Amino acid sequence: MTKPSIEERVMGNVAVIYTARKLMSVTALKFYALVFSGASLAAFVSLPSIAENFVKVAEGGVGNVALFVFSALLSTTLVVQLAVVLGAFAAISLVTPALRGGRAFA
Repeated sequence: MTKPSIEERVMGNVAVIYTARKLMSVTALKFYALVFSGASLAAFVSLPSIAENFVKVAEGGVGNVALFVFSALLSTTLVVQLAVVLGAFAAISLVTPALRGGRAFA
């Protein structure tokens, strides 16, 4: 084995720092929050039951859907409420720059 040259070591360190900065960027952290929120909801909530109930409620119109979402959020646990708020904030903050025409995923 040969010892890496100083140029190879420096470039290796630069690659590590570059990768770490990309993984810890604001956009990446928002995406991680969105994924964490989705995973938390999948773990704590019965998604098939919600989908089944939502289909029944959706037949009644937008007013019934709004009431369903509102009452579902109020009657769930604090962990699920926090996951929904975190996910909504992350999703909105990821989509807003794209809607404005800016670079969303820089």
